[in-house]
Amino acid sequence: MADFTQNNSEIQHIINAIQYLPTLPNISARLTDMIRSSTASTSDIARIVELDPALASKMLSIVNSAAFGVKKKIQSIQEAVTFLGTKTLSHLALSLSIIATFKGTSDKRFNHAEFWTHSVAVAIFAREIARVSRVSHQLDEIFTAGLLHDLGKIALDQFLTPFFKRVLDSIEKEPMPFYQAEDKLFGINHARIGEWVARNWELPLLTVVAIRHHHEKPDVRHGFNLSNDSTVDIIRIADWLAVTQNIGSSGSPVVENPGVDSFLRLSLTPEEADGIARELHGDIASAVDSLGLK
Repeated sequence: MADFTQNNSEIQHIINAIQYLPTLPNISARLTDMIRSSTASTSDIARIVELDPALASKMLSIVNSAAFGVKKKIQSIQEAVTFLGTKTLSHLALSLSIIATFKGTSDKRFNHAEFWTHSVAVAIFAREIARVSRVSHQLDEIFTAGLLHDLGKIALDQFLTPFFKRVLDSIEKEPMPFYQAEDKLFGINHARIGEWVARNWELPLLTVVAIRHHHEKPDVRHGFNLSNDSTVDIIRIADWLAVTQNIGSSGSPVVENPGVDSFLRLSLTPEEADGIARELHGDIASAVDSLGLK
């Protein structure tokens, strides 16, 4: 294990690098403002999305996928916002615009298409678990939190590549959960790094909290007034389901069981969660195809 002095040095290096990450793209930043606004109209969000034709195209594609259960084809962003609502479309547009900011990795051991497929599965599983368990009505925010829960991992790959490659080397030699390998090497992991990136980009608080705590059990979460929100348990379970059902790849060779407390907090059994997830494989395939991930 790396010694304390080395860990401090590694952490400081990572912190310094994070301070120089690119700012959130203009359209993403405007969408973040839209999410926080109580006065944003359907035409406001439509105008912002339409400024980026590629984003608008992906938005229409995924909204028309099975994942959103649209009965008739949505032809325009304005129609999509009217159908799904300002908040839902704002969250979806924000997530897709952030995905677009990250380029492919140079290391074949971490496949971006498989990574985002995993993330889409977590988002869809999380939204449905939240709906079924009725512990939260913030389905749009939970979808965003699921899609971006591993933001720190993709940021490490993109902007701290030497550190990321060392983690890949480590788990190749000694398989363990990704975050544990990071802690062992650097004394910090992608959940904390993702939190810093998300806070720097002023992403929605529930997304920040889910990113920060998605590898932690309820009794050790602290730092935010939402640290023990049930959304974190939902994301933990959805993450576990995506890995155990072999949908995409998070890059981690080992996944930990969420633990009995997370299931109890949702009044859900592992068997029930597994059954919910298996019903959604078609929706995930449709969403992945609409995003051009395969």
